[in-house]
Amino acid sequence: MIDIKINKMILLGIILLIGSFTYIFEMGYHGFVHQDFNKAQIILTFLALFLSSVFILGYEYYETKKNRKDLEYGFGFFIGAIIMLFLVFYTRNINSTISFVFSLIYFIFSIIVFTKKGMASKLSVFINSQSFFLRFSFRFFIIMGLLLFPAGMIEFMRSGVFDYTLKEIYMPLITVLTYFSERALSLLGYSVYSIEQTGGYTLAMSDNTFHVFIGALCSGVTSMSVFIAAFFAIIGDIKTTLKNKAVLFIFGVLGTFFSNAFRIALLFLIGIKYGQDALLVAHTHLGWIFFFIWISLFWMILFRISEMGEKSKERV
Repeated sequence: MIDIKINKMILLGIILLIGSFTYIFEMGYHGFVHQDFNKAQIILTFLALFLSSVFILGYEYYETKKNRKDLEYGFGFFIGAIIMLFLVFYTRNINSTISFVFSLIYFIFSIIVFTKKGMASKLSVFINSQSFFLRFSFRFFIIMGLLLFPAGMIEFMRSGVFDYTLKEIYMPLITVLTYFSERALSLLGYSVYSIEQTGGYTLAMSDNTFHVFIGALCSGVTSMSVFIAAFFAIIGDIKTTLKNKAVLFIFGVLGTFFSNAFRIALLFLIGIKYGQDALLVAHTHLGWIFFFIWISLFWMILFRISEMGEKSKERV
């Protein structure tokens, strides 16, 4: 169970940690070559990762006197997992077979650690470590390893291609996102329509004076993946009933989805009102702003429920 008091500093660290995981995953997903990721964004992402790690590790080391060697080992695993994510996604630009091999290795390793079997059983102790940072990081990357390979297999079974574009997963998301964005804009008095195209949908004004393309970057597949991995990495430490955990998960998935749908509708409005240049600037920054606002609200609710569970146990 959670062994550290979640004060404002730790909560900020957790939010920054999840946010930086999201953008590392997103940059990896696009092979670190997509034009939407400039040097400033990459630097800020890794700076956020560094700061969040310092917040949590610093608190644990100086306030609760955690084992320094354990923290060093854990940080090494943390870096190794990020490198593995990089290899899975970046190598798809070279050869999909290489990407397949790396994802399979990651998947098998995750299963071994999760089941505490073989040589990797020494690492599995970190899944239940007394250090919150180690517990969360290990669980997060193990769960991500358990998710990536099956996602690739779904892609392969449905399209015959194993290249981790995850089109077979993000296209259904885009379809639903486009529908809700279209409905939201209609409620605001805008006459719009959508049409399916290769890799996504075009959302346009009925008079064709303005249109946007909703593709992989807008799907939210990366933020949804990170949310699911982060949720299951921490939910075991939350003191509440299984029913409440299920409700929280559904609430979190829906919140992640609708925050993205609202972002798309807002981007469309910005494009109509202020033009294409303003839309491009907003598209670059609105995603992380919305995600941080949403993930902050959700995690505050999550830990508030955990505190309530603690108090109710004390009364008993």
